[in-house]
Amino acid sequence: MGVELREFWGRLAVDYRAAAISRRRQVPLRIFVAVCLCLIGMALHGMPFLAPWVLVYGPVQLVELYAIRAFLDSSRPERRIGFNLLVDFAIAVVFGALAIPFWQAGTPVTSAGAILLLSGSVFTALMGAEGCLVAFLCAVAPHLAYLVITPLVVGAHRDPYLPHFILGVGLFCLTVSLTFLWSRRTLLAERAARQAAEAQTAAKSAFIAMVSHELRTPINAIVNSAATLEGASEAERSAAALIAGERLTQVPSPFVIGLLAYQAIWVVGTTFTIWFALIKAYSASKLSAFTFITPLFGVVASYFILHDALTLAFGLAAVLVILGLFLVNRPNRAV
Repeated sequence: MGVELREFWGRLAVDYRAAAISRRRQVPLRIFVAVCLCLIGMALHGMPFLAPWVLVYGPVQLVELYAIRAFLDSSRPERRIGFNLLVDFAIAVVFGALAIPFWQAGTPVTSAGAILLLSGSVFTALMGAEGCLVAFLCAVAPHLAYLVITPLVVGAHRDPYLPHFILGVGLFCLTVSLTFLWSRRTLLAERAARQAAEAQTAAKSAFIAMVSHELRTPINAIVNSAATLEGASEAERSAAALIAGERLTQVPSPFVIGLLAYQAIWVVGTTFTIWFALIKAYSASKLSAFTFITPLFGVVASYFILHDALTLAFGLAAVLVILGLFLVNRPNRAV
């Protein structure tokens, strides 16, 4: 149960991250609205409730900024997600509470202003949720509740049009919910497409790195051996001419033909086919680490074919390469 709960909070933290970034971008907009309301309160002396509201809203807004920054900078964001959701709910409660005194002012303009304030807050929360269901519910639920509660609190329960207003609020809630679901589906599809594109880019980079390594290994051997051709025999020069693509002066030996067949059939045909089969089933970035084994096989082959000596330095290097492969491909621990 504890592991499942940690996985739930971990997935929620990943899902909430985009919402946290969006909400951080919306902070200047909310501060601008608060400043405009304060200026309205200073111009209209009939709104004394704005001053205490600002005294409450200001600290809550600062707490939200701290919570978002701590969440985005944390190495374990799943431990902070609960506090962030609580702050989102609190700031929605404080911001939406301003609709009640506006409605209580008793004029058609202030009543319309209260509805406009709540509706605008709902759409702002809808845009800031970024497809995160929990963030959407925490930010939108208080405003939708205020739409229903405010007429009852201000004494409009005897209004004959109140049932029609409640019905309109219900239709508004349905519209907002459907809009969120559609936007969430679109955002999830975009994220999946972006992740697939990033995975393809990583696979291409790993493939290019592997191909460049496989091409560089025989080319280095050819370049290093080119200096020995000055004192070589005619047969050796003919073999070198065949590799360089020059016109043949004699029929190549079976040994040279065998080398070309080995490169064409095994190196180019078989190993690349196996590589593409592996890259479909496993991570390309992890598979590319195994190309570091190529020099080890070359040294071991020289021991059996050319009778070169295997030194202690080679054994240490082989151990380090194997240790590096283990570190790259070890399974991740459960968070």
